[in-house]
Amino acid sequence: MYAPRTRLNGIPCEEVVPTAGVDPGAGVLLYLPGGGFLAGGPGTHRPVADLALKLRAPVVVLAYRRLPETDIAGSVRDCLDAYRALTQRHPAGDITVIGDSAGGFLAFATTSTALRSEWDRPRALVGISPWLDLDCTAKAEAPTAATEAFLPPRVVEAVARWGCGGVIDPALSPLRTDDLAGFPPTLLLASDSEFLCPDAEFMAERLARAGVRHQLHLWHHRLHAFPVIAPRLPESKQAVETIAEFTAAAGSAVEDRVA
Repeated sequence: MYAPRTRLNGIPCEEVVPTAGVDPGAGVLLYLPGGGFLAGGPGTHRPVADLALKLRAPVVVLAYRRLPETDIAGSVRDCLDAYRALTQRHPAGDITVIGDSAGGFLAFATTSTALRSEWDRPRALVGISPWLDLDCTAKAEAPTAATEAFLPPRVVEAVARWGCGGVIDPALSPLRTDDLAGFPPTLLLASDSEFLCPDAEFMAERLARAGVRHQLHLWHHRLHAFPVIAPRLPESKQAVETIAEFTAAAGSAVEDRVA
């Protein structure tokens, strides 16, 4: 496994490549790391190497700009520019866009904006404990607000307001996207006890109504973004297997829920 530093349209990134060889049919993953729009990057997301090994595919981990260097809209622009640059190296149909937590927000926002711009859609979309709605009102009233063990809900809301310049812009949130019909096959993974679980559940409902092929997998009483935070857990390894299988299939029409 090696990880050379490179750039996509001027944006720093690290490309994790399995030394055992690459499967030409596996495509490439554009990984947008989480960290609450404040932290995270190639250095904190070394567990994505497991995805490269499982898929025998390169994984490009993006070091997009974060708060306070830019706002959330600026982070989205970086990810969109990187996606655009990656499509100049690989067909869009070979690219899976994946992110955890705030990176999940960026993965969905990047895909949505690319489709509105009439760019070719990616092969697949994956969100790990994705933060999909900056407005935390509904989540704060859900039972998972009381069972969250890692993310303080008030901090999540404060970061959202900061990232929007003090007033949350509903149009930024992927969960508020008007038309999901053109979305690629989508995989959502989350813990059933985390604060952001309602975002994944509601997105799955919206994708179903839009006729988008998708899967929603929920793990019982796991930490937020557990495949990244605790990669050696059996459940984390299972999640990586699930992502690898979904990405390899890139479009299986199974719509299920794993409790």
